[in-house]
Amino acid sequence: MFDGLHSAYGASEPDWITGLAPSYLARLPADPRHDGRPDHQYLYASDGVDYKLISYGAEDLEMMTKLRPNLVDPNNTCEAYGFWTPGAATWFPDPDHAVKTNERLRDLAALAGMLDAYRKKYGGYPVSEGFDGLHTRWGRSAEDWIRGLTPEFAKALPRDPRRNDDPANQYFYKSNGRDYRLIAHHPEDCRLIKRELPGLIDPVRDCQAYGVWTDGGRDW
Repeated sequence: MFDGLHSAYGASEPDWITGLAPSYLARLPADPRHDGRPDHQYLYASDGVDYKLISYGAEDLEMMTKLRPNLVDPNNTCEAYGFWTPGAATWFPDPDHAVKTNERLRDLAALAGMLDAYRKKYGGYPVSEGFDGLHTRWGRSAEDWIRGLTPEFAKALPRDPRRNDDPANQYFYKSNGRDYRLIAHHPEDCRLIKRELPGLIDPVRDCQAYGVWTDGGRDW
């Protein structure tokens, strides 16, 4: 999520980039407008691997477009400029994050329920080829990315609410029949989940994924 001194898209707090103050500077700066509006702030998002730092709703954006066009946010050229790592270039404050988070949590809970019902009926979990998903580089890509659940336990399997084809932005499932691991991979709301529901954070990938798993699948 995009945190800031005042943010509608993540945490709002004076320490809006955790760990910088006071070790690297006395205190974090605030947008010079100082008006408290969440669309007039410096905002920061990071998953621990990539980051994005922007001046959101900046009134001098037109000047910045002429002087330093490389700093203008490629995901919304009319709203922000700043700095980012390549992996975060397309991130942008999204008021629908909460909707996506709720959808993911519902999907994961529903799939866990289906897997439990499958195990009770067939004596084990559906076996995967790897980390299977709708789109994946690490297993089988298919609409029925958890074999055997459709159509008996569901008409169709859910997909990550970003609804894109990026194989890094999907739900993934891995199972040997005895245990399983089910995760949302590289979600933009991982910092929120880590703060509010830390038990769902992937112990192997930290804030690269969250989900549910059996004890034997915990370290996959």
